[in-house]
Amino acid sequence: MDFTKLDVTTAANAGAVMQVTHPSTGDDLEGTTITLLGQDSDIYQKEIKKRAEQSLNNRSGRNKKVDLDEAKLKGAELLARLTTSWTGIAEGKTELECNFDNCIKMYLKYPWLREQVEAFIVDRANFMKA
Repeated sequence: MDFTKLDVTTAANAGAVMQVTHPSTGDDLEGTTITLLGQDSDIYQKEIKKRAEQSLNNRSGRNKKVDLDEAKLKGAELLARLTTSWTGIAEGKTELECNFDNCIKMYLKYPWLREQVEAFIVDRANFMKA
């Protein structure tokens, strides 16, 4: 088997297009896509390493409380870093530019969208050619 055909890092760094679906029906939202890097991408791996190092360096005792709002924000920031572009993302009649701040806003405001993106980036099949 030629393992170069199974190079998940290169595939994750190239990105893949996710079709956004309706949160309850599962139907495609026509013209609404998000291009994402995968969990094996250099950016994802760098962010995870940085967070692990910060967590180890910031431990100030065993009973440190978890701030759920901070955890959600950190998660949205990671997804924003993995989002390279989108189409059809709007609020009302305003089409939103795909930038870091708008990504964070959308992933925090619409948990169903965040969940779709999270599921997509960890599925290696989305980034590999059949």
